[in-house]
Amino acid sequence: KRGELEIAKYYFALVVECFDSGAEERELHNTSNSALSMLVFSGLFNNIGCLQYIDGNITSAIENFAKALEIGKNAPLRQTCGNYKKKMIQGYKHVGTIYYNIGVINAWLGFKDEVIRPLERSLGYQKVALGENHPDIAIVQHNIGAVLVGAGHLDDAMNAFLESLRIIRFVNGNDEYQVAKELFHVGKVHEMKGEY
Repeated sequence: KRGELEIAKYYFALVVECFDSGAEERELHNTSNSALSMLVFSGLFNNIGCLQYIDGNITSAIENFAKALEIGKNAPLRQTCGNYKKKMIQGYKHVGTIYYNIGVINAWLGFKDEVIRPLERSLGYQKVALGENHPDIAIVQHNIGAVLVGAGHLDDAMNAFLESLRIIRFVNGNDEYQVAKELFHVGKVHEMKGEY
């Protein structure tokens, strides 16, 4: 696994070098593919941040998440050319993912007061892209609940798990496995709060 991580970091570094060296020639905002190009490079920096997080280089991970967020939020998604709706959805999902990564890092670093805001922003972007009752929103809610448990925000974690459960029931009915899995997490939070 270590070798694969090093290879991935090497290729990401090459692409970033090409991106940085060609920045003057590109006019990303004036081309029909500018939004997509910016989302690709934003995704690149997000992925580099994830690799650095895995590698334990938290400072560099945060820097790359910030760069990814800046590029992603500035992508001209309201262009008239191309598939406007698809670009909007990609953009909102992507920016939501970056905010989620920032929240996870804050939780890992123990910055408990700086966990909720990025996660709430992540969820907001994901809901704009996918809608309130999309199955992926249930997954995002569940993951946010798990991060909040780790950060000690048990009431907020409970709300996230309950919202995930609501969406699961809305989408899947009473699918026993999915419902049971989410109820297990709700029960664990009750247990952690001393509510038996």
